[in-house]
Amino acid sequence: MKLDCHTHSKRFSACSIISPDELLNIAREKGLDGLVFTEHEQFWPPEDIRWLRKAFPTLKIFNGVEISVGSLQHVVVIPPFVRKEILNLNTPAELEKYLDKNGGFAFAAHPYRWGYDFGDKNIDYSLPAVEVASSNMNEPELVQKSLNFARKSDARPVASSDAHSADPVGRYYIETVKLPHKQKRLVECLCAGEFTAVAPELDL
Repeated sequence: MKLDCHTHSKRFSACSIISPDELLNIAREKGLDGLVFTEHEQFWPPEDIRWLRKAFPTLKIFNGVEISVGSLQHVVVIPPFVRKEILNLNTPAELEKYLDKNGGFAFAAHPYRWGYDFGDKNIDYSLPAVEVASSNMNEPELVQKSLNFARKSDARPVASSDAHSADPVGRYYIETVKLPHKQKRLVECLCAGEFTAVAPELDL
């Protein structure tokens, strides 16, 4: 099953130019089985996620967020339950403590884009996963740096579109043996490492 864990719509992310309906329609056309909305610093209202699930019954739709966390910079967090206190996590130590206590799956988003010295700044912190390829970070050198960091820190590699427009949807994603219906079960699957990063145009 194909899942995109990092997407943005213009409803809640000002940097995106694609509507939720457009994003979901294209995901379906590209053969994805599900996606996670990960708007900047904001969760989707749960009732709106429920509405989208009814409107797009063939897709599994989940709720996450992309937040800024100190030296980790941008981190995608997919919690078992939406809690607004996640939006107030400002340091890597706070995020680690929160995940240990409350559960949830998190990965460093586009860690080496724009020449950021991610590895040297984060040798003391670990996340369950690291985004190694996306529309925002697909240069071979940066992909390799991300893969090296993931291996060194025993983190799972993630590929995701980081979609802000239609073009990258379906180009980067993860594959799972099955795609759960419930958010909590999805988080359990991700935390167990039951997925593989896929980016057909890159050597992962």
